[in-house]
Amino acid sequence: VVVQFREPPCLNLWLMCAMASVGAPSLCALTLFNDDYDVGFLCGAVNACYCARHGYQLHVLVLTQAEMQALCAGRHFAWAKVALLRWLLSEDEAEADAAVGPEAASVLRSRIDAGARAAIRGADWVVWLDADLMVVNHLRRLEDFPGFREKDLVLGEDMADLDWLNTGLVACRSSSAWCRSLWSRVWEEGAGDFHQGEFWDQSALCGCLAAWGEFQPTVIGGKKTEAPAAKAPWFSWQGGPKFKSTEHMQVLNSGAFQTNNPKFAHFAFHAAGMKDKARCCRFVVESGALQGLRLPPSGPEAAAAFAAALGGAGAAAAGAA
Repeated sequence: VVVQFREPPCLNLWLMCAMASVGAPSLCALTLFNDDYDVGFLCGAVNACYCARHGYQLHVLVLTQAEMQALCAGRHFAWAKVALLRWLLSEDEAEADAAVGPEAASVLRSRIDAGARAAIRGADWVVWLDADLMVVNHLRRLEDFPGFREKDLVLGEDMADLDWLNTGLVACRSSSAWCRSLWSRVWEEGAGDFHQGEFWDQSALCGCLAAWGEFQPTVIGGKKTEAPAAKAPWFSWQGGPKFKSTEHMQVLNSGAFQTNNPKFAHFAFHAAGMKDKARCCRFVVESGALQGLRLPPSGPEAAAAFAAALGGAGAAAAGAA
């Protein structure tokens, strides 16, 4: 686990997870959020435990408000993932710096040095985790999901019929030329309406994939498109297939991969659309919904750090977990 921020309440837990990680992983996870986004610290602590259990790298970047603004260049903060991924996956470092601009490049280089960037790019898969998403089934490995052997991009369908895809949990094959150029193209070619309008990077990605012929969504950003009506429902929760494939993508059903309904979250809970994200995520943790949670072997210190990530509540539950 590589933590890059000032002093979060769960810093000790993440450092313990770092000591528990062993070996050179084939998967590197990333998350990024600003320093007043409380739910990010809790989800980060949970996801650190998950990554440590399976030997994955985890890079947690926590930025100030000013740094987020520099990174997103006037766009909604949801675009931070696109800025980060285009910078990381670009073949040429100088071109990557020029693409994001000097301010954004300075922010990213202050958090990810050349060695860390090389390690991330050296992983077989680079996985993005939204800051309001936590893995609830720690027993399942990411690479066991369909698509990790043959596709370039693995992600889930949306939980609402507003976009066909959800970008809360996205896996990119780092060796794929298609993936390496994807995020730069989304940044440059994504419709300007989504720079600030819902659903930001997610809708922009869907629009770009439609324009490139990857698939034909009938709705983008909550608005109907001119695509012909699908022969069968797209969404699994409307009777459509659980697994959907395109030339480059594997799209998994929301319940299996990530969903905002904790009752049906078989792998990850994503607090998308929730008014009080931190409260929802604390409830998920304190209700015992985390399967296979394994704190690093540091005894009471790990439990105390986990309780701190809960905001001081639920110390007994954290100890029991």
